[in-house]
Amino acid sequence: MSQSAVLKHIEKILNNMGNSVHISTTGNFTNSENGDISIEIKPINISSSFNEFLLPIPKPQNKIDIDTNTYSINRVRISTSMIDDYSKKYPYSDGDILEIILHKEFLFGWYNPIA
Repeated sequence: MSQSAVLKHIEKILNNMGNSVHISTTGNFTNSENGDISIEIKPINISSSFNEFLLPIPKPQNKIDIDTNTYSINRVRISTSMIDDYSKKYPYSDGDILEIILHKEFLFGWYNPIA
């Protein structure tokens, strides 16, 4: 459940940044070798910038987002150490989450669903 707490915190900060989103997981996730968990979420759109800062481009990027002011995302990658901190009741500050959103490469991604 700690990954839910992390996602809810990211959702809160995205909404504080002027987005109107609700992050809802699909239940699918993938563990990566570098210690991150890639969590599949229902698709949402977020602004590509905040206070003149450009957010890192989602990796991979949805092709329809090129030359737009929004990013479509359906994956959020968070570290297992971050999940562990939340499970031990040591959540990150709002400022820390904002910094992660503004600077972490590969935080968000778009994967085309398999038809």
